[in-house]
Amino acid sequence: MSVSVRSQNMLWGRAAGRCAYPGCQLELVHEDDATDLTIIGENCHIVAEKEDGPRGKSPMELKDRNSYPNLILMCRNHHKIIDSNELTWTVEKLHELKREHNAWVQQLGLDVDRIQDDEDYSILIDDWAALCHIDTWYTWTSYVLGASRPRIFENVDQDLSAMRIKFIGKILPGRHRSLEDAFANFSRVLADFHSTLHLHLMPSQSSGLLITDKFYSNGGAYNPNYEIDSQRYDEHVDLVIDLMLELTRAANLVCDQIRSTVFRSYRRKDGHLMVALGAAGGFSYETILTRYSALEAAQLQPYPGLAAFLTVRRSRDRFVG
Repeated sequence: MSVSVRSQNMLWGRAAGRCAYPGCQLELVHEDDATDLTIIGENCHIVAEKEDGPRGKSPMELKDRNSYPNLILMCRNHHKIIDSNELTWTVEKLHELKREHNAWVQQLGLDVDRIQDDEDYSILIDDWAALCHIDTWYTWTSYVLGASRPRIFENVDQDLSAMRIKFIGKILPGRHRSLEDAFANFSRVLADFHSTLHLHLMPSQSSGLLITDKFYSNGGAYNPNYEIDSQRYDEHVDLVIDLMLELTRAANLVCDQIRSTVFRSYRRKDGHLMVALGAAGGFSYETILTRYSALEAAQLQPYPGLAAFLTVRRSRDRFVG
């Protein structure tokens, strides 16, 4: 279980991005230009994430160990120092140090409203990442993209349904409009992808999976419209795949906007969202990165809606239909 975006934003925002070690107060993000960042700060656990870590002997649950109250922000050097000297840097002393540092930060005249807005955005980001299974995106999308019969895990399907209504009626701060537009774009793609996928989705023999019905087979009985239905099926599968690719582009756009507005190190170690696209026949797979072009991403809504997408998809970096 990793530290949530909300906890990290609270930690970095309320600490003003500076090391809390006495007398240090070093700024922990070095910015060479708009795109080149060097982050030398670390999320330090007061009670270690694991029992055998520094100050780790505690009944505290894992979710609490990775939450804001149990974190203190430090540079790499002082993180190493406190973890190597547990007898000096006890749990109690680190909590006291954090209170003192945050009190010092209050004197800097920070934009408190912005900090609060970014924390509100962080709640949405954490919900989005969890419900859309961002951390396992490559795995679950491969079931949609990697076979002649698109499939999806039931739990992922249920979470995507929850995400579809999550954004509806959501009151956002309005501070980072580009981020909100990216979420709105993702929401529109998700609605069309999910609805299209469900047109012919049925339970499969594999537990926990839903699979696209081969409706042209007519349950094994003679089908006088076999050729027409077979073509309709192929067109449906192609559209599901193209919408899945579009959803990946939309998700990568959200990640880009998170990094440029709220949390600059978001998924920097993990990189862009990738997918495994099945080749013809479903016997081989290609790992690809699919993103909006700079021109597409600059549009208010890169996804134009399902009707227009039927034509626009052929101008994307990858498509099958």
